[in-house]
Parts: sequence; structure tokens; C-alpha cells
Amino acid sequence: MAIVRKPPTSIQVEPVFGCNLRCDFCPNSRLPVRNAPVRQMSEPVARKVAWEIALLTGKGAHLRLDMALRGEPMLHEQLPHLVNIFRQELPYAQISMVTNGYALSPASAENLFQNGMNFIYLDCYGHSYSKWKGTFMSCDSDFAVRDAKDITHWQWHGPKKQCLILGPDIRYEKKSTRRLVSFCKALPKSNCEKYDIWWQDKPMEQRCADPFRSMNITYKGEVLLCCRDWDAKRVMYKLMAENTDLTEYWYNDEMLNCIRQLLYCRCRTFVPCSDCDYNGGVYLGNLPEVPQLDEVQTETILQGLRV
Repeated sequence: MAIVRKPPTSIQVEPVFGCNLRCDFCPNSRLPVRNAPVRQMSEPVARKVAWEIALLTGKGAHLRLDMALRGEPMLHEQLPHLVNIFRQELPYAQISMVTNGYALSPASAENLFQNGMNFIYLDCYGHSYSKWKGTFMSCDSDFAVRDAKDITHWQWHGPKKQCLILGPDIRYEKKSTRRLVSFCKALPKSNCEKYDIWWQDKPMEQRCADPFRSMNITYKGEVLLCCRDWDAKRVMYKLMAENTDLTEYWYNDEMLNCIRQLLYCRCRTFVPCSDCDYNGGVYLGNLPEVPQLDEVQTETILQGLRV
């Protein structure tokens, strides 16, 4: 019997792996020098991923699709076209992205909205908030411009609303959804100490809701267990392999369901969760009932995950 009986409500898709910046609070700071070639999601991968998500979620019904994971999405050479591919397959989804503002202007934002984007969250690093506010508040556009304290793209607004959100510098953001993390220790410890980012010395004994409600797909079409698994320590599924079925994976994949059982029982002694400091999410009380595991069952599952 499937542990989860509903499709995911949140899916992150990675248009780009790489960034134009090397912020030392982000694991991308370890990548080669600035302006090095980034890895982009190809059109065949995008079409396959969008089609599979549509089958899984009923064309995106009540789905929040976030186009961000381990890179700056505006670096994609055909981002509006990519957005349009997902919009065509997912007419009922809410599509958003997070950007540092690279190549963003009223015109490029309008182009993204016209191709199906609902929310653009603009991280205003440094002292750029006033500059960006002046740029977008003064433009004549069809989309709304709001402050992050007034609206959030993490909630469900539907597939019609179009809004650019001005967010504060993440280094000084105190909301739990925007807290700096080590990304399962992908960020060097010295960088974590600089920004007072928690370094998880031993696995937490904490449930996690993410594998019960969310999914994360890289530019290659690989499904990661979690958006915090920056180094892809555990690739769960490869959508570009032959005879793949994302719906079958979500409901019946043996490894995924074993991990759900472990996390429900507050066991995180496996990669990448052993290095994670996430508190588990705000919907822990809404998880489906999962049978408790005894010590023998737990160890048997853990042995399978170590193979």
C-alpha cells in the first residue's frame, strides 16, 4: 500500500546549475571562477519533466512549481521558452522563480510573465533594495510589484496572479523559510561560522515532511530527495532513463517509501539527512499515518540505503 496518496504540492525544477555570483553563504561559492559556463536544462529534458509532472499532478492542480534549486535561473539562454513549456503542460500550476536580478528588467520580467510565470522573487542583495524598488515601481507594467513582507510565493495564490516580489538580503532575513543553511554540509564550515549557520554535528531526531509533499528535479532530469542535497549525495530517480514513470516513483518507489518511514520515525542516520539541520516543516501534523518501525526493521532499511 502506498504511504502517500496525494500528489506533491511543491516541486522545484532546476533550469540552471551555476551562478553569476559567488556569495560565500551559498555552496556555489565553491564552483569555478565567475562567468564559467553553467549547466542548463535542455528542451528535451524540460518537455519530459513537464509532461511527467502533468501526469502526476493533474496538469498542475494546486501545485507550486518553483524554478530554482542550485543556480541563477536568469542565466538560462531560453528561460521564457522554458517557462512556456511548463505552462503549456501545467495550466493549473502556480509557477515562480527566485533570482538575484541578473539580466532582470521590466521588459525581461514582462516577457517571463507573458510566457506563464506567476511570481518572480528578487533577492535584493547588499543595498540594492532601493534601486530595484525604483526600477520596478516606476515602470508601466501589467504585473504587480510587492514587498516580501506583504506577500509570499510560498503560499498558494493560483495560476493567474502575476507579481514581482522584492525580497530583503537573505543574509539578514529572519523568516524560517529564508534561513541560511549549510545545505547538508555542502557549504564549508568556516563560511557557516561567519554567518552563524548551524553545523549539524550528529543526525537530528526530527520528522521531516518534505518527502511526503515535495519533489526536486535537477537540470539533468534527476530527482533528488531534498532541495538541501546540494551535492546530489542521493539521486532517487532518473527521468531521462527509458520507461520512467514519475507517478509510479512518487507513490510506489521502494527507496522513497523506506525513507518516508525512517523520517516519520525520526530517524535521520542516512545520507543526506544525517547532515541536515531542517526542522522538518510546518505541516508535520498533517502527515499520513505510517507504521512505527522496530530496531530490526530500522536497521534493515538503513542497510539497504547504504548499498
